[in-house]
Amino acid sequence: MKPLNKNLIMLAALYIIPLTGLSIDIYVPSLPTLSHYFATTAHEAQNTISIYILGLGLSQLFCGNIIDHYGRRKPLLISLILYFILANLIIHMHSITHVSILRLFQGIAMGFIAVSARSIFVDLYSGEEYYKKASYMTIAYSIGPIIAPAIGGYLEYLLGWKACFYFLVIYSLLGIAIVYFYIPETIVHRSKMEIKLIIHRYSAMLGNKEYMLNVIMLCMLNTALMLFALIGPFLVQNKLHYSAVIFGQMALLCGVSWFAGNLTNRLLIDLDRKQKIKYSLLIGLIDIVIMFVLALFWFNLYVIIIPVCILLIAASVIFSNLFVHSPTLFPKFSATAAAFMAGAFALLSSATCGILSKLITTNNQIPLVIGYAALFLCCVICTSMSSSKDK
Repeated sequence: MKPLNKNLIMLAALYIIPLTGLSIDIYVPSLPTLSHYFATTAHEAQNTISIYILGLGLSQLFCGNIIDHYGRRKPLLISLILYFILANLIIHMHSITHVSILRLFQGIAMGFIAVSARSIFVDLYSGEEYYKKASYMTIAYSIGPIIAPAIGGYLEYLLGWKACFYFLVIYSLLGIAIVYFYIPETIVHRSKMEIKLIIHRYSAMLGNKEYMLNVIMLCMLNTALMLFALIGPFLVQNKLHYSAVIFGQMALLCGVSWFAGNLTNRLLIDLDRKQKIKYSLLIGLIDIVIMFVLALFWFNLYVIIIPVCILLIAASVIFSNLFVHSPTLFPKFSATAAAFMAGAFALLSSATCGILSKLITTNNQIPLVIGYAALFLCCVICTSMSSSKDK
């Protein structure tokens, strides 16, 4: 394959990758409107996000083996078409239950889309060149949570919640055209669908203590990223009486903070991974204590958003290290380990988000702070257990 073709295929794949985050964050500013439109509770509106992540996690648990067997192009194209159809259907639903069901299947389709797009990089590049190109993939993945809330805030303010899904319809339609014309099949060696081999791999992953503790931590950190998106609209828009545009800007700051954590980790690339995790956890815990003290005396936008942004920078540094390191524990099947890891922590995040969104009230920011504290304390426990294993 010529280098020019490789670069073109990479650019096409980079267009697809942000869709994972866009599908969540684009309509977060519309959650209060969604609950009003369908005459339902805030929790039911929030569940349309949690159930999407549930589908995303479930599909990634098993789709890696399917994609390694059938290739990248067909699963990617078929899943994008399914995603496009589902996004169209959601716009015309009159029940929050029907929206939730469609979002579940949309998440399942997105799992195949995400794994197929990421696998293209493994097919095209190797060695040092892969790590250089994979950095673009990480940046593209981060773009969704960064730009989506701001776009969604303006779309909600100007046109209503349906405009967010029209955006996803157009984006996925362009994705179908790009895949059809610019992404050929890139897989070189197709794996066999042998049940014994698959069972052996999953048994090895489930039996590895460090790997599973890392999955739990990734779940907690991913939930921390999503928690403000779930609770924030009701605090910012309903209690503090700001517009959806303002919330979109606050969510944009959260995305930028997560991205800043990724950049910080790259700048500190020569430092020991465990030390970076340790100090990031310490910074996060100190920030939570300060956030709690401030919440006792003030309830305003700045007291909420500034500590949350600091917390997300620390969480992102930890997340980046665990996300890159965990698949290397299984060098013989690192791609399957990466897909299973992404599916497992997404699945656990869905359950954790569902529980927290039901338990956390939106009268003030103190319950939100307690939620962050629970997530970070869980990470501290997992880190301690992993360290005791090394000793």
